Order: sequence, then C-alpha cells, then structure tokens
Amino acid sequence: MEMEMKSFFIWPIGWHSRFDKGETVRIRTKILPFYYHYTESWKVESGSKEEKPISRYFKLWPLYSYDRDGENSELRCLALCPGRNPGPIDRNWAPLWNVYKRSRAGDKVESELLWGIYRHKKDGTKKRSFTLFPLFSWERDEGCRGWTFLNGLVGRKKNGIDTSWQLLYLFKTGKNGEEQ
Repeated sequence: MEMEMKSFFIWPIGWHSRFDKGETVRIRTKILPFYYHYTESWKVESGSKEEKPISRYFKLWPLYSYDRDGENSELRCLALCPGRNPGPIDRNWAPLWNVYKRSRAGDKVESELLWGIYRHKKDGTKKRSFTLFPLFSWERDEGCRGWTFLNGLVGRKKNGIDTSWQLLYLFKTGKNGEEQ
C-alpha cells in the first residue's frame, strides 16, 4: 500500500494538504477564517490519476457552506461559525442564522427560506408540498391534493373523488357531507 502526503503551509494564515492513501485521496485547503475546502475521493483504478469524489465540504465564511456525502447534500446561506460546524452548533445555533437552506437525500429535496416562511419539499415524483407562511400552503400526495389559505381560514382537500372543505379554522365538511 502506497501512502503519500504533500503539504503547503502559509502558517498561521492557511495551508493545503493532499493525502494519497492508495485507493483514497484526501485534499484539505484552509485560508483562515474565510475559506475551507475538504474533498475525499476514490481512485477509479489503482495507480490512476482519475478520481471520483466520495464527500466534499466547502465553506466561504460567512456567506455559505456546501456539504456533500455520497447522494446527500446540503447548502446553507449564512454560515456564521468559521471552520466546519461541530454537531452541537449545527443542531442548536445554525438554524438561527441560516437564511436559506437546501437539503437533498436521494430523491427527497427540501428548501427553506427566511426561517421557514417559504418551504418547498419534494419526495420523489409523487409527494410535494409548498408553504408561504402564514398565507398559503399546498400539498400533493398519491391521489390526494389539498390547499389552505391563511393557515386554515379556508381550505380544500381532495382524496380521489372525496372532497372536504375547511372554513373559519373550525368548520369542516367530510366525505359524508357532515359538518364536524
């Protein structure tokens, strides 16, 4: 097994390193605190210079960050924590300053703007939803569609041939035509 490491330093401002470990290659570049880039790749063939990325992380502080691991990816606009976010900051603090976030996991795509005022979700080709809080929301699932205006002031849901309406947040008509 062949291992090779190349590094370039402009310490303490920045550094670049390439770690070649046979079938995988890791490249890391940092220019503190503004730029951080990390890539991990598989070599297509042993001894080949052609590489296929496994994971990638890029941050241009404080504007945005992009994280990709296989089929999953995430883009965040406003990334106020310099460097790569540790787990607790990602879970507890990052939602406060993320103005825009887009996540993708396979066929599932979610976008959020201005802390949830605008949301768009897509799960494959069958399930979709859109929300412009508190004005309007719309969703579609296999054979079922629905929308609401002012978060329930007026709404309609259709499931196949059955239609139900909602009025003034309280009054609903079901498939039997009875008010609840």
